[in-house]
Amino acid sequence: MQHYTTTSLKSRWQHRCYNLLGYLIWPLLFAHLWRKSLHNKAYRSRWRERLALAPQRRQWQRGGVLIHAVSVGELNAARPVIEHLLQQHPDCAVTITTTTPTASALVQDWFQQRCQHCYLPFDLHWSMRRFMQQLQPQLLLLLETELWPNLILQARRQGSQIAVINGRFSPSTVALFRRFHSFSRHTLAALDWIAAQTVTDAERFIQAGADAAAVAVIGNLKMDVPIDPALHVAARQLRERLQPRPLLVAGSTHEGEEAMLLEACAQLRARHPDLLLVLAPRHPERADVVAQLLQQQGLQCVRLSSGREISASTDVVLIDMLGQLLQWYGAADVVFLGGTLVNVGGHNPVEAAAMGSMQVIGPYHQQIEHTAAALAATGAARLLQHSDQLAATLLEVLDDSARRRHVTSAAQLLISQQHGALAKTTDWIDAQLAGSACSGL
Repeated sequence: MQHYTTTSLKSRWQHRCYNLLGYLIWPLLFAHLWRKSLHNKAYRSRWRERLALAPQRRQWQRGGVLIHAVSVGELNAARPVIEHLLQQHPDCAVTITTTTPTASALVQDWFQQRCQHCYLPFDLHWSMRRFMQQLQPQLLLLLETELWPNLILQARRQGSQIAVINGRFSPSTVALFRRFHSFSRHTLAALDWIAAQTVTDAERFIQAGADAAAVAVIGNLKMDVPIDPALHVAARQLRERLQPRPLLVAGSTHEGEEAMLLEACAQLRARHPDLLLVLAPRHPERADVVAQLLQQQGLQCVRLSSGREISASTDVVLIDMLGQLLQWYGAADVVFLGGTLVNVGGHNPVEAAAMGSMQVIGPYHQQIEHTAAALAATGAARLLQHSDQLAATLLEVLDDSARRRHVTSAAQLLISQQHGALAKTTDWIDAQLAGSACSGL
């Protein structure tokens, strides 16, 4: 008779409870997709993929590398890694999974037929077992915080090596994992490598139950994402076209933030009456809602997709297309980083810094705390303690053009000094694939 320790028995019990909860709520997951589809119809399609029932996977290559990047931010970070795999391991099957339609569209646009792609199934025991049996990847790469227990444990049962790359861990996630410590420790113990962004992230992974020997601090992959020189040219041309108007670009905004930004801009226009605000909602499907808000406030809006000319009477430019934000960052006098006035935790601040823009970051920046602090130390970012500081801080930045030029150069230097995460990540991946046919057969 086999004997189990109290810890292993507790872990098994918690895993069974997790799976039971999944079986009970999975109809609600589809209800959630339907609700999201009211704003983005793409959420109504490809539901079979969410349960690992998509027939096209029967013709896919097995083996190779499976990369999960939940949405656009994670996919941007993973893109250089994916390109490395495609170039250095051409016989290796590369499969990319995402969760959002926006990220899915980018995968198909960037990689086309070079990769296999589908949505990641819900983390149900039977769907993940089916999914991993279909793919049988040699290597599973999880971006940042995508620590789904059944995905990880089923990959381990298939003999896959598993790594978290660009790993980060918020205090709230640590608290959740420690609450279910036995199960979390069992899940994290299945990871072969955890490439943490910072020392703080590494410590949190270990506190949550990861093996300290598997954790390495290698930096942030987003620091290594290359900026196309053509974007800097486009940004300069855009700035010249809009001169002399002050330009405030708000990137990756969420519900509630646009209203606060409009209120702040009403105050800014007392000193800068020709201020041009550029709004880029994090989720493009929200563009219609934002446009309605602008109309209700009597503001003249140009939607980028309309192709209309931006005139002297334009109050707001609404970016409702993918792939446009970076050149606007480069043209901006000041950038507001979305997801920080509401409790989202912030989005990637590296892109705006790399484009040479001064940033204002709201009080909710817990997901990017290390990078935000590093940029603030150079003076290239202003961190708000409270949302009611928004207008005054934006005004200070707009009024000090000399300081903007100095600190943005410092931010670009900071980014160049922190390069290296990509090379360390790809070196580890190459070592795992060395000696392998990686043919997917």
